[in-house]
Amino acid sequence: MMQVSKGKAKICLLLLIFLLFTTYNFNIKFNLPFFKIKNIDFRNQLYLEENIKSDIIDNFTNKSLINLSKKNLNKHFEKSKWVNSYKLKKKYPNTILIILNEHKPIAIYSKDNLSYLVNNNYTLTKKIINTQTDIDLINLKGEFDANQFKDIYSNLITTNFLKKVKEIKIKSLNRVDLLLFNNIKVTFGEYSTKKQIEVLKQILKKYPNIDIVDLRNEGRVVIK
Repeated sequence: MMQVSKGKAKICLLLLIFLLFTTYNFNIKFNLPFFKIKNIDFRNQLYLEENIKSDIIDNFTNKSLINLSKKNLNKHFEKSKWVNSYKLKKKYPNTILIILNEHKPIAIYSKDNLSYLVNNNYTLTKKIINTQTDIDLINLKGEFDANQFKDIYSNLITTNFLKKVKEIKIKSLNRVDLLLFNNIKVTFGEYSTKKQIEVLKQILKKYPNIDIVDLRNEGRVVIK
């Protein structure tokens, strides 16, 4: 009888260990002296804000690996302008692996002698970049407006015209100017952006050696 009891106890202990290692979320929190987080490994991290990274390290080092869930981390990553999504993996006995899926930079916004990255969520971030860096992004100037930038940028993509544009300047009264790589200046009006780009493509095809294209008035084009 004693051997049977020891066998059952051993099976129960192995089952408990198995559950501790494989269960992701627990409704009951354990305060165990082992499985403390010692290492936090961030993967695919290019633009994650350093203050958010530091907060996560400070808040979760020496905390229970068993209790940790994405719910604990969400409040930190929600503050980031770069983290689109992430995966959390626990590596027992003391490591967590955070695999990031970050937004991509699509433009460089210049203001007050500083240059900031704008991501593909059309968000102006605090990530400062050296303009001498070899990075192939469109330049953005003027007063930043996410909706205006999204409108012009998305339409430049759908019309296959983005690669011809060197600079976008957001102006007041819902207007936008473009500077092309061949130094042609383009002034847009307050009507369909897609329509204006299609008109611009036809103008450039017919008159390649011009300096200015004025599209501010719908149905009327001024070239110089």
